[in-house]
Amino acid sequence: MLVVVVTPLYPNAPVTDRETAYAQLSRVGGFQNKVYRHPSGACAIRDIGTRSFALWKLSIYGHLFSVEVLMPAAGTHFHGGDALSREADVYPFSWIVGSLCKLFRWAGGFLQGVGFVGDLQVEATLRNVANRVFAGGQDFLATKLSSVAPNVPANTVVTASELQTRECLSDIFYQLLWPFLPNEDIATRANAGAFVEGLLRRM
Repeated sequence: MLVVVVTPLYPNAPVTDRETAYAQLSRVGGFQNKVYRHPSGACAIRDIGTRSFALWKLSIYGHLFSVEVLMPAAGTHFHGGDALSREADVYPFSWIVGSLCKLFRWAGGFLQGVGFVGDLQVEATLRNVANRVFAGGQDFLATKLSSVAPNVPANTVVTASELQTRECLSDIFYQLLWPFLPNEDIATRANAGAFVEGLLRRM
């Protein structure tokens, strides 16, 4: 699963109210009619049987918590490189980038909209991923990759406007990717950025 926390560092004061939090989450695509009032704000749930689950929780303090179950694509249907086994289930890196992008864009826009000025602590963690097969696409990350670490963390500190940029998304993705890499050369970070850029153009 992918767990993301976006937290205003200062000031420790409400940036919105519960009704606004509820109304804003109600506008997020995929959560229609699945937004619920919460004592600290609101939460939204997407649950499509056993195929997909995601939860976002937004507090009046601007704290956004998200957890999403990552679903594998069957090897026969995954459009990766030739080095992928056709029998193996593969977890696409593109899904991770897409989920991060949606959350970062929304959170940055929300916090700017309520007039928040300050730094944000951004934490993203891939949980329970040890020995799972991950891959990217035809060119970059075309071979199957796995990590011995059960949990893979990433973090950064940005402003609300910086949260919405390609640079922030690429930085978090690269940190999540690093433990999966069998080796690294000088072009790896640049290739990760290009991978993110290509996905953004198709979104």
